[in-house]
Amino acid sequence: GAEGAFVYTGRTNTAYTNGALSSNSTNTNFSTTGGIGNRDNTLAFEGAYVHGPFSVQGEYASIEVTRMGGAAVGGDPKIKVGYAYVTFWPTGEMRNYDAMAGEFKRPKILNPVTAGGWGVVELALRYDIADTTEAYETLKTRPATSMAGEYKGVTLGVNYYPTSYVR
Repeated sequence: GAEGAFVYTGRTNTAYTNGALSSNSTNTNFSTTGGIGNRDNTLAFEGAYVHGPFSVQGEYASIEVTRMGGAAVGGDPKIKVGYAYVTFWPTGEMRNYDAMAGEFKRPKILNPVTAGGWGVVELALRYDIADTTEAYETLKTRPATSMAGEYKGVTLGVNYYPTSYVR
């Protein structure tokens, strides 16, 4: 139909976005490939593991883009994205995974402030990567201003939960 070219955009893992790459996004982004592809093949892996107060979660995707215009314009680029996320609950709480829904739910706080406790802190570390550099490196004629690039970010956080419903 009348769909435009696929656009791959990178966003930082902040309160504004989720750190992923997406096709045809209109959010504020730190890099974009512009309209470069008419189809792609994605190979992705994701997983999570929870053992008591410790958890690790991650995802990695390699996206092979079929460039619009074919070999006359340039080679087909590969976009790479991923993250790793680790948490630890010093007082024994744990992330609450709902297997039926396939998602993490709110944690059960062992000593909430509503019962005279102190609540709990969660220690978190996240590493993100987004690499769109091949979008322009594979072109025969590279534009003077390129918005594609590589992003790596590390987030260190401490979350405080006075109750299961407040963070």
